[in-house]
Amino acid sequence: MVEISFQTDTKINVTVARNLEEVEKLRPYWQELICSPEVDIDYYIAVLRNRKEIHRPHVIYLSESGIPKTILVGRLETLQLRSKLGYKVLYRPNIITIAILYNGLLGKRSKEINKKLMNSLTDSLMKNECKAIFFSHLCTESDFFDVARQKFHKIWLDPGIGAELHWQFELPKSVELLYQTRSSRTRSNIRRKGRRLEKHFNGNIEIKKCVSIHELPYAMEVIEDIAKNTYQRNINVGFRNNNEWNDIFKAMASKNCLYIYILIASNKPIAFLFGYITNGTFYYGIPGYDPKYRKLYAGSYLFMKVLEDLCCDPEVRVFDYGFGDADYKKAFSTNNCLEQHLYIFRPSTKSFVIRSIRFALRKSSFIIRFAITKIHLYSYFRRLFRQRV
Repeated sequence: MVEISFQTDTKINVTVARNLEEVEKLRPYWQELICSPEVDIDYYIAVLRNRKEIHRPHVIYLSESGIPKTILVGRLETLQLRSKLGYKVLYRPNIITIAILYNGLLGKRSKEINKKLMNSLTDSLMKNECKAIFFSHLCTESDFFDVARQKFHKIWLDPGIGAELHWQFELPKSVELLYQTRSSRTRSNIRRKGRRLEKHFNGNIEIKKCVSIHELPYAMEVIEDIAKNTYQRNINVGFRNNNEWNDIFKAMASKNCLYIYILIASNKPIAFLFGYITNGTFYYGIPGYDPKYRKLYAGSYLFMKVLEDLCCDPEVRVFDYGFGDADYKKAFSTNNCLEQHLYIFRPSTKSFVIRSIRFALRKSSFIIRFAITKIHLYSYFRRLFRQRV
């Protein structure tokens, strides 16, 4: 185990790894500090090698006597800043950015360390290595969020999308407890939806779980057949059977931390759900189901079966829902935290124009969303959009 405490009388050195060779030298320390799959070093390298918009690594590490104790995981990339009205993208300038990954702060933390990391990022920004710094889904209650916001005047800060709740569910130790802790109405709805799907397929239902690297070719082919028809594909999110996802799945499966679930009805795969296990937490990937079976609640059925399976898994204690708020996440959750993107722009006329346009569009989107939510039509319009795409 790598020791991650600093000695108060020892000098702390700040270094930036800017190529893969330098990143690989951090591997033995990095692997000990991982707190979520996106910052697993092999996941990170798989993404780095496959996305043409990424120029190079930008990993800051603080070391004592030559040993890294804190690592901030980022990359230099051309980021498209999308401003939306609902799901419609209205403005999308490209900007060179140092993007700090979600949960990218690994190891020892303190106000002093946060300031040193922000000073390093600011130095890169002011030396024109990039035009902006982007923090993905920072917890608004974290010290690092405060330090980042205090570094620049608010005119150069952009929160991106509004703050969103990030939900987690501390899993019960048995399937019985999973349902006992729900209301009678929730239990009734789950049974009703389950019976509808089972009746439609005359009980010919199977849940296939793939965890071995040898099962990946089959699993990825099946997932692609379903994913290509989902609304997520049309908004360019979620799984694609390409080199990037192949490398990610292989990296995670080789560490025995990839779970893939496939719902098979009458010998036909109709839904999938996957996630990664890190430090006792199951990190929920973007699921999908064949839209032809939407009224049969295929996605909901598989979700409940996965929860049942994970409750019985001694390696898993927490279910992490990932980004975005949703009613079904609230229904099966025990805790949450408020998270927000944060962009810090390099002071310039161009940055001011970009931020001003994004601010105007964000305000307009908020007003429209507030209005349709007030008259209870937000869920209707969101469902209608997903069906049409």
